[in-house]
Formats: sequence, C-alpha cells, structure tokens
Amino acid sequence: MFPMSPYYKAYFMDVPLLVSMDLSAWDTSSVTNASYLFANCTSLQDVQLHWDQTDTQNFITIQNMFQKCKSLVSMEDSGVEDWVLPNVTEARSFFWQCTNLQTVDLSKWNPQNIVNLQFFFFYECHNLQSFRMEGWNVPTLKSLQQTFANCYQLEVIDLSSWSNINSLDDLYAAFSSCSNLKTLKIPNIKSGYKDMFFWCTFDYLDSLQYMDISGWVLDGSNSVSTSVRYGETAGHRVK
Repeated sequence: MFPMSPYYKAYFMDVPLLVSMDLSAWDTSSVTNASYLFANCTSLQDVQLHWDQTDTQNFITIQNMFQKCKSLVSMEDSGVEDWVLPNVTEARSFFWQCTNLQTVDLSKWNPQNIVNLQFFFFYECHNLQSFRMEGWNVPTLKSLQQTFANCYQLEVIDLSSWSNINSLDDLYAAFSSCSNLKTLKIPNIKSGYKDMFFWCTFDYLDSLQYMDISGWVLDGSNSVSTSVRYGETAGHRVK
C-alpha cells in the first residue's frame, strides 16, 4: 500500500513504454490532485484503478490524467468508470488525444461540483464511438470548451439527462468537427450570463440531422448568432 499523499500529480507522466499498471491497492483517500497521472503514456493499454468512494471522495483535480494515452481502447473493467467524484472541480483534458479510445461510461461520476470540462476532455478522440455521462447534476459547470471537438466517429451526443445547467458560459467549439454526428441533445441550458461564448460551437457537423436545444434560456447573451454555421443547412432538424 503506497503511503498516503495529497498529490499524485504526474507520477507516471511521460513513460512511453508503460503498457499496464495496477494501482488498486493504493490508499488514495487523502489525494486531492491526481492530474497528469498517466499523461503521455502512449503505450498504456490496461490500467486498474479500482478505488471506491472513500478513495476518490477528496479528488479535486483530475485534469489531463490520460492525456495522449493513444493505446487505450476502453475503460471497461479499469475501475475508472465506477468512481464517485463528489468534490472534483477540474477535469479538463482528461482523455485529450486518446485517439483509439472507443467507449467509456462515466455515469457514476456525477461530479456535482465540476467547473471545467473544457480544453479537450474528449478532444481528438478520433475513434470514440460512444460515451455515457447520464444523470449528471452540474450546477457549477462553467465551460464545455472543445469538450467533444474532432470526435470524428461519434454519431450521438446525448446530454439530455443533465440537470441544473445554470452556470455554463462557454461553449466555444464544444462539438466542432464531429463530422459523423447525427444526433445532438443538450436541452435545458439556463444561463443568465451576458456573454455566453458560442464561437464555432456547431461548426462542421456535416452529418447532423437532429439537434435538441429546447428549453435554452440565455438571458442577455450577445453571442448566439455566432454559434450555428452549419445548423442552417438543408436537412438539419432543430428542436
């Protein structure tokens, strides 16, 4: 059992030949920062992080944890999908450029204090085919900047089960260049921010057929007109 420490930042960062790692026996109950833990481990194929809620409840930042882990295909049976993260605020770039990742289910996370999924959470996950983030309650979420950008294989992005989307003020390029995306659902955004940042939000969605943005309340936003470049083309149904 590894000695308790609040900082696991970058422990295995830039270990390009690392293929497999099992840290399930580590006591992470005091950890607050697990960012960059496996960043740039380009050969990593299997990781075992079976930590229960006692082990993950104090995580605050997990940003860039698997950045550029280009050999990861699935997180099933890794333990990561079973984490409960009540205090995480920062998760930006978690899977940035995991170019071979195909499926992931993060529904159990429900990070109710999350502030940022911006800057490439799934950015350039070129082979991501499906993900689940069902039932997330996100009253403090401020940014989805480039969260799904360049996920070329995604056909469905469904965030319709998210609740309390009340603080969001940045959707810059959130779904840009998801060229195979057919269905996009992100209803019920209710933001009172004067300057909602929309630039390139829906750019280059060449296959988009259905988009549900019903229930949006964007009081005072100055940037709505920049958000849809391709959303006005023939064949796109917007609800």
